[in-house]
Amino acid sequence: MKFKRPSEKIKTPQIIMAALLLAVNVLPASAAGTYDASVGVRYVDVDTRGSRGQVQEYDGKLYRGAEGDVSVGNQGAGGLFDLAVKDIGSAEENASLNIDYKSTMKLSALWSNMHHRLNERGAGLIASNVYTTNPLAVNYLAPDQNLMIRRTESELNFGVFAPENSAQWFSLRYWSAEKYGRTPFHAYQYVTGPANVDSTIQDIRLGLGTDVGHSAAMAVDLVRTDTKDSAYVSSAPYVRGSSFGFLKPNYGQQIMTGAEFRFRCDPSQKLALTGAFTGRQRENLLNAYKNNIVVGALNAAYRAGSKLSLVARLYLRANENEENIGYVSPRGTVGASDALKQVNTSQIDKTALKAELGATYRPIERVTLKGNYKLEFTHRRDAPTEDLAATDRYWFDGTITYDSDSSNSAARQDTKHTAAVAAKVDLPLGIEAEGSFKRLQANRSAFVNQPTWQNDANAGLTVPLPAQVELTLLGGYLQERNKDNPDRRYSGTRNTYRAALDWAASHRTFVGTDASYEIINTRFNGRFGSGTAAPGPGTAFYESGMTNTQRNTVLGAHARFNLPKGVVLRGRGSYTWSRVQTPLHFNSTTAVPYTIDDYSPSDVRIARGSVGVEYTPERLKDLTARAGYRVDDWVDKTDVNNSGRASVAELGVAMKF
Repeated sequence: MKFKRPSEKIKTPQIIMAALLLAVNVLPASAAGTYDASVGVRYVDVDTRGSRGQVQEYDGKLYRGAEGDVSVGNQGAGGLFDLAVKDIGSAEENASLNIDYKSTMKLSALWSNMHHRLNERGAGLIASNVYTTNPLAVNYLAPDQNLMIRRTESELNFGVFAPENSAQWFSLRYWSAEKYGRTPFHAYQYVTGPANVDSTIQDIRLGLGTDVGHSAAMAVDLVRTDTKDSAYVSSAPYVRGSSFGFLKPNYGQQIMTGAEFRFRCDPSQKLALTGAFTGRQRENLLNAYKNNIVVGALNAAYRAGSKLSLVARLYLRANENEENIGYVSPRGTVGASDALKQVNTSQIDKTALKAELGATYRPIERVTLKGNYKLEFTHRRDAPTEDLAATDRYWFDGTITYDSDSSNSAARQDTKHTAAVAAKVDLPLGIEAEGSFKRLQANRSAFVNQPTWQNDANAGLTVPLPAQVELTLLGGYLQERNKDNPDRRYSGTRNTYRAALDWAASHRTFVGTDASYEIINTRFNGRFGSGTAAPGPGTAFYESGMTNTQRNTVLGAHARFNLPKGVVLRGRGSYTWSRVQTPLHFNSTTAVPYTIDDYSPSDVRIARGSVGVEYTPERLKDLTARAGYRVDDWVDKTDVNNSGRASVAELGVAMKF
């Protein structure tokens, strides 16, 4: 699949040629020094089966066949020059350039191209012991359809420094990112369709810096960011259940302008101060919305002695929205009487203040103790409230809930206290032990699915064993709960365990294995449907004490063998088993009765493996031949449409000059 507009031409050859011409002109200008260069070519082949999108979701490479790399560099009295162009001929070209001329002028540039695969993953439930896709879902995407987004990033940094004082400088930075392609889009009632993506972000920053005396410095940055969305849209602003799906709305052009002031000051050898103040305004030119942000930060570090150091931080962020119309929820705009229509008069304005104090203490050389306390206060203006039930409800299972229990309001203000302690100890025989504990306590949460208190404990142990064997053990436990909303009764726990064993059998042989296990339990009360006012029973369902359980197990192994005559073998493999369950006890009252047994079933097995070999002849140290093979296999025991396999084979050679 190609990603280019009808009038667009791929600019990769021009970019590579311009970089090589720049190298030819800049290299002679540098004083004689150490030159180095390399060139490499390889052939890449891919074989796929089933849903490739799930197997390689974050590796959207197109693997077009032949690829190559080129790099050239010089370092001498005149400075540094380095140019590298990689993956030439593929769909993932990237180039980098770095120039440092006598530390008075620095230039760096980056250009990269990547693809991201975003296939739609099916969703369903288990009813009457049989898995079925979500009955409300209308999916317009084939299970094996490869939707791709191409992301092209460019960056240029230029800096000029005073010859006798590097603390005085001027800088210019330009950065841009373009996304183009198609991705799944979700609309009302899980309707999905292929949504087009065509957006560009451009950011330019001017900076000035200078020192103030011998112990202080400051810098000022001016910033402007333009965001443009050029995606085509459907003829109607809102489509409900249409046979052609839904193309996402155009979000219009947005502009951000801002300024930032930073400083540092060292009043004494023991005390250091840093700070920053930022003001920014974002404006949407489509609807004239404006977002004003002011941020201030102050940090202080004090070394009381060789054993004790203190750190203090103060942070303030104010966010204000300027609106010309009220926000209309995309859940529905059919009419004033439409029950799905929700209008919030304003977006949330928020002010957050954070203060933090930390200490590090080393009573003896082998023991390090750390402590930290953080206070967070957040105030929100125009925080909306979503009523989950208009009146008191009598549910199908006999549970009665009241209107006062059935709201999902954002907190007007909340206060959080977080205290943390940590310790690291170097024990005899080379054993290292460390542990930490963090406690969060809030007067209320911002939303009902966030905790008002949380305990988070972690511990680790590293033990060197005989025969160059090292054992690593890690464990963690997290417990949290929300006491705000008695109707939801949200709580959760997470247990994590990890063990690793590494063996350096010799200077030629290194092998290791690792294993991890994680179990996450989230408990809450769930509603399904709107219910019916008391005293009559309704057809909706209220599940008390629902538990969503996730179990993730990973087993892995790796090895490296440095064989004689310049041969190196590598291998790595892993097996992942991930299972998710949310049991229900719902019995329908329809003409054809059914039972919902599991609301979010998932049982996935992922096997990954790779092997590689390198050969560097003893008489040709600058020549290396490489071959590799890797395979990813994704098996979904619940929905076969998500299963797939992809294997990649590579063969190449590289030469240094």
